[in-house]
Amino acid sequence: MNDATTWDGKPISPEPPFGASVVVYRRGAAGVEFLILHRAHSGPEFDGDWAWTPPSGARLPHEPILACAEREL
Repeated sequence: MNDATTWDGKPISPEPPFGASVVVYRRGAAGVEFLILHRAHSGPEFDGDWAWTPPSGARLPHEPILACAEREL
């Protein structure tokens, strides 16, 4: 059994896939633009390229992967 939890204490699925990441983009006047988010739970001082990610997160036990992706988006 997997006892892993998210940063806020929610359980993570013990079976793969363990999470989902959603790439959101659009074609803008200057080219392709991507939606990226700053990891808020680490605070505004959390700095660096690793602080910015597409919408993503852990899949809950028995949660369909599409439901996980929709929740994270």
